[in-house]
Amino acid sequence: MFLTAGDWDVTGIVSFTLSSSTMSVAIAGISTTAATFQNAATGVQNSQAQISSMTIGTNVAAPITRISIASTTTVYLVGQGNFSGGTVTASGFIRARRVR
Repeated sequence: MFLTAGDWDVTGIVSFTLSSSTMSVAIAGISTTAATFQNAATGVQNSQAQISSMTIGTNVAAPITRISIASTTTVYLVGQGNFSGGTVTASGFIRARRVR
């Protein structure tokens, strides 16, 4: 998602679907770097679901994250699932609201 200069509250949901696998952890977050979770030092939080041998799927919400930018910037919804066997697919949506 491209955001113009300003302050934004950004959130999203990652939906994990399993096929013949067992998932133990699912994580979602907001980032200004593709395929990378931000760390706590940047003020960005990630949401993690500890799952006990889930075999169907789950949705994980990324916490509302304040993004303050001086110029147009790409913001990403990122997700990660730890699983064994089979495959896991992920899809999601990202939402942004200008604060001021």
